[in-house]
Amino acid sequence: MFASNNQRGSALVIVLFIILVAALIVSTITAVILNSLRSTTSYSFSLRAHYAAESGVERGLYYLNAARRAKIYGLVETADAINGMTAIFANGATYTLVTELNDDILQAGISEGRTVQFDFFAEDYTTGFRLVPLTDLATIQINWNEDSSCSVSTMEVSFSSWTELLWEDISDLSSGQTRYVVDCPPGTSFDCEYSLGVDNSYLYRVRLKPIHCNAPEVEVTALDSVENTIVTYNFINITSQGQLSTAVQVVSADAVWHAALTDYFDYVLFSEYQITK
Repeated sequence: MFASNNQRGSALVIVLFIILVAALIVSTITAVILNSLRSTTSYSFSLRAHYAAESGVERGLYYLNAARRAKIYGLVETADAINGMTAIFANGATYTLVTELNDDILQAGISEGRTVQFDFFAEDYTTGFRLVPLTDLATIQINWNEDSSCSVSTMEVSFSSWTELLWEDISDLSSGQTRYVVDCPPGTSFDCEYSLGVDNSYLYRVRLKPIHCNAPEVEVTALDSVENTIVTYNFINITSQGQLSTAVQVVSADAVWHAALTDYFDYVLFSEYQITK
């Protein structure tokens, strides 16, 4: 009788142990499944938030391109219009756009034979939209270095200038030279330099072209009469934040307001009549 009770007690303990182990296994499996579901949901939310952010950037770039082509809006006004753009999709994902204006005085590099332009003018919104000269513009300073392997280092510097409605007549010798060829010892960082004295009643577009070798670093700066830097905004960053629930993704894009002109002096035009630009 006593032994039988002990056996029944031992069996009960074994059963309870098996139940406990089973519950632990079920609990562990449930936790794994729930974590997996949470991870899958989180990944899905992050993916949709990323797609929303991409959509926002695409909308901003489309608006930027449309405004540029319309020629009735400037970069500042366009950036203000893009800034704060938002949308919500059917799946609940949203995006919000933020813009930032930068100057483009630093060019990462220019390869041999290619032309890159820099614009030096401002925007005026007092009576609609106009392009106007930079206030107190006195000098356009150009610094660059070229590959150390170059035996000859030459930079072609040229420019166009105009008032609000009048382009400079480059066929008129009294208007001054608009193209310069500058030689410089190669190999030393920013050892090459050229200063372009300008008239602050004009708007300017400067073009640089390395002739004999690559120019890995180029810096073009607008200076006022006391040699302070004048910041010129020709470059816009569009950042889009996509969000769905707690998932947040950010996508950004950089764009130049005025498309760069290349190979400007690589073509010759012949005409029986006067060519008007």
